[in-house]
Amino acid sequence: AVLAGDLILSAASIALARIGNTTVISILTQVIEDLVCGEFLQLGSKENENERFAHYLEKTFKKTASLIANSCKA
Repeated sequence: AVLAGDLILSAASIALARIGNTTVISILTQVIEDLVCGEFLQLGSKENENERFAHYLEKTFKKTASLIANSCKA
């Protein structure tokens, strides 16, 4: 699964480099960073209910909302 994820990330990076538009590349590299950070956030949890909900919102933004919002922006 890890290698498959690496392959997908590599293919996305190559496709992104071929675009040639630095603004779009910059926006979509932020998406890649957010996706990776979101995966790490998914590994953790918080004990306090308020912290747990804030953690959930941040993880969800990084894994889903960032992709949608920044793709539309690009």
